[in-house]
Amino acid sequence: MDRVMFMLPGLEGYAATLEQLCRGLEIKACVLQLGVDHKNENMDQMVNRLYKTVISKLTPGAPFWLLGYSYGSLLTLELASRLEEAGFKGTVFCLDGAPDFLYAIISKTMNINNDFQLQNSLLCQAVSIVAPTLDVANEVMDKLNEIESYEERIALAVKLTPIQNKYSDEFFANIARASFDRLKTILDFDPKAFRKLQSPVILLRPKENPSFVAVEENYGLDKYTENSVTVHFLEGNHVSIIENKDCANIINRVLVENKEELSS
Repeated sequence: MDRVMFMLPGLEGYAATLEQLCRGLEIKACVLQLGVDHKNENMDQMVNRLYKTVISKLTPGAPFWLLGYSYGSLLTLELASRLEEAGFKGTVFCLDGAPDFLYAIISKTMNINNDFQLQNSLLCQAVSIVAPTLDVANEVMDKLNEIESYEERIALAVKLTPIQNKYSDEFFANIARASFDRLKTILDFDPKAFRKLQSPVILLRPKENPSFVAVEENYGLDKYTENSVTVHFLEGNHVSIIENKDCANIINRVLVENKEELSS
């Protein structure tokens, strides 16, 4: 049976983010979308859902290949741990993501003191992404602080965002709800409770970190595996690294080396 790499996208949870990378891979790719239909999901619930999909498509005894991009790296580590518990062995790729790295980014860019402030920070960031030319961050935050219900705050953020064709109001609202749940899983994640992997971990990351983030070169991934952590430094940033041809080339090279080891 053909080998399959199971891939997890970033916070938005949609496969389209990884389309360019998939095209460059010499292995079948299955992107596990997170979607927006599952409300108030915690980490265990997300991983249970993903595990059921992977285990239904994975040949018994076959090695697994997992790749997580950004937020997806957190779920990928948890998914790999679950697969190892079931007796599978494999390889984990983290594409510019790791639990420590994600926590550092959130704590530096958002107010994480409580759910209310985290939600408001998220909504303001969402508005700035959807309408980058709109300079209303302070105005939006002031108005959001006056409303208790998150649903009403989402509706206000939608109302304050200019009408545009790329994102519908419903899409914006769904992403705001799902993203909050996913951010909470990062903040609630306990590295000490994580069962270390036996699988090797390969980190593909930009050569430079954002100036405001202080993390180790390997993003602290050595805390999550008993095996090796290999780091590849690529040109680009958190977004453009996906389309860097070297990213696909490195993954393909690892796949070939692994196949040769198994056949020797």
